[in-house]
Amino acid sequence: MPAAVPSLVLRLSGLIAHVMIKHTLLVAFVGLCSLAPGPAAAASAQDWTLCRNAKSPETVVARCTAVLNAAPASDRRLIAYFSRGVAYQRLAWHGSAIADYTEVLKLRPNEPRTLSNRGLAYTNKGELDRALADFDRSLKIAPKAPDTYLNRGLAYYEMRNFAGAVADYSAALRFNPHDAKVIYTRGNAYSALGQSDRAMADYNEAVRLAPKDPLAYYNRGNEYYDRGDVDRSLADFDSALRFDPAYAFAYGNRARSYLAKRDLDRALADYSRAIRLDPRNAIVYSGRGSVYLEKGDLDGALADLDQSIGLDPHYVNAYVHRARVWSRKGDHARELADLEQRVRLQPSNAGGWNSLCWSRVLAGELEQALDNCNESLRLEPGNGYALDSRGLVHLKLARFAEALADFDAAHARLPKMASALYGRGLARQKQGDTAAGEADIAAAKALKADIAEEYVRYGVK
Repeated sequence: MPAAVPSLVLRLSGLIAHVMIKHTLLVAFVGLCSLAPGPAAAASAQDWTLCRNAKSPETVVARCTAVLNAAPASDRRLIAYFSRGVAYQRLAWHGSAIADYTEVLKLRPNEPRTLSNRGLAYTNKGELDRALADFDRSLKIAPKAPDTYLNRGLAYYEMRNFAGAVADYSAALRFNPHDAKVIYTRGNAYSALGQSDRAMADYNEAVRLAPKDPLAYYNRGNEYYDRGDVDRSLADFDSALRFDPAYAFAYGNRARSYLAKRDLDRALADYSRAIRLDPRNAIVYSGRGSVYLEKGDLDGALADLDQSIGLDPHYVNAYVHRARVWSRKGDHARELADLEQRVRLQPSNAGGWNSLCWSRVLAGELEQALDNCNESLRLEPGNGYALDSRGLVHLKLARFAEALADFDAAHARLPKMASALYGRGLARQKQGDTAAGEADIAAAKALKADIAEEYVRYGVK
């Protein structure tokens, strides 16, 4: 039997477009204001001024390009490349930013702030080894640079080196111990390490220092949700939305909390608000689709899940929920297709292989189901749900000794799971142990009154 479908987790993006992580990460762009301008060049004075000082990154790109086209002296060229690199970075044109920062480093090879910014651009492109090389080099030159520690912390976080991220955020806090954004960013890394108490301490301190920062409440609300304290998570998402009523992710995660409380109407309303605010976010469409599914609106669910997959063909949860829709509609071919896509996207996810095994059992594809269950148990030996699924495969294949062994192991790990007890009872009866089999079946029915009817639907009597 597959485990329950995990609740949808809406993950907030940092400066990396379409890359979702659990919480918002702080990213610091480093200024190069200490470089003095060189002598006047052929570009207009207005181009030069706007290249350095314009607020619009598009304007900075245009004006710095004009400066550079005028073949200025090296110091002015250096500043123009740097300013344009920052503008490119703000526009998320990370390859162009890297090219400009590289030009700066040709002129001044050991400029630490340029190294830090190029490292951040590499991070946003997913070139994490190059990013770390730039950050390490920058910190060797300028070891008292809190922004560079923050940037390297982001790279470590993206590499799932959460301990390294904690160390770098802590280093940044030594320079400014009251920076709430850095504190709750470190809390995110503690949370990823499973150190909930330390994460919560950071979130509480961030809320104390910045009581009007919606991200402080948002991050703490996520931690409360992970702890199972849904009511407190709702209170924090309410606070986040009070300070930022257009915060789409807070609506999405508040919807998740309402869903956990089975308040489907409020969950649906919040997902719909999130979609209005962020209509190209695959996660919120998938979330709303899961609510429609819970409400029995299969066509509404299918429309949202199709939209989610159209926006992000790699978003696994949408395939999981859509497979459930196809199952409810009785379309096992499409259900299997979505579950197969899930394991293509996440080949190391044991739960995905178990779900595919279970669906193949119900479709009568027993040998393929057995292969899928074996892969699930190879990835996660001893998983009770996968053992239960494989036990059913063996039972349907009349391999009663193997079925008994799997159901027995599943029951040892999940003693309250009625299907493992009932399956063990049937396997015992098939092997002639009638009394023990009847005892198991009675115990299973005490846990789940309709377990016998459920097994009939599985094709087993």
